[in-house]
Amino acid sequence: MKKMMNFKKRNYAYASIFASILFMCVSCSSDDDAQVVAPVQTPGQIITSTRWQTTEVFVNGGIENKIADYPGTVSVSTWRLTAGETNSGTFEFRNVSDPEGTPRAQGSFELKDGIRILTFPNGSTALATMTRLDSGINEYTQSLPEQVNGVPVQPQNMVIVRVVHKPYPLK
Repeated sequence: MKKMMNFKKRNYAYASIFASILFMCVSCSSDDDAQVVAPVQTPGQIITSTRWQTTEVFVNGGIENKIADYPGTVSVSTWRLTAGETNSGTFEFRNVSDPEGTPRAQGSFELKDGIRILTFPNGSTALATMTRLDSGINEYTQSLPEQVNGVPVQPQNMVIVRVVHKPYPLK
């Protein structure tokens, strides 16, 4: 009987060790087929988490490329909105032709119903909506004030301008 008890204890010990090893192997194994899926960013999150440079400006229904007509304004500046993932914060346009990137304009912004609203210190505003193109370029349709940072945009007030931005620095 004593041999039977020792045999049972030994088998129980072996079974426990085997079960422990099996549990550790299963719990420590990695699933090579599992893929990490990056969260999809909202347009507001993309706007606020990237530094941009304006590369094209179109007026008159997109017929005329007018980037050369906007020297020193947003068309030749980089900009970044600083708010993280919130719906409001500040923006700053910086001059990219200056090695120090001196500020050109600053103000506040708000994201409301998918529309970005920039408010300049003089109280004028610029509205923009964002679409992501297949090529990875972000395109905005903007209503710009008559002047941005003291530089005339167009003779009439609130002209519709299509502005294309790419991540900065350009590659």
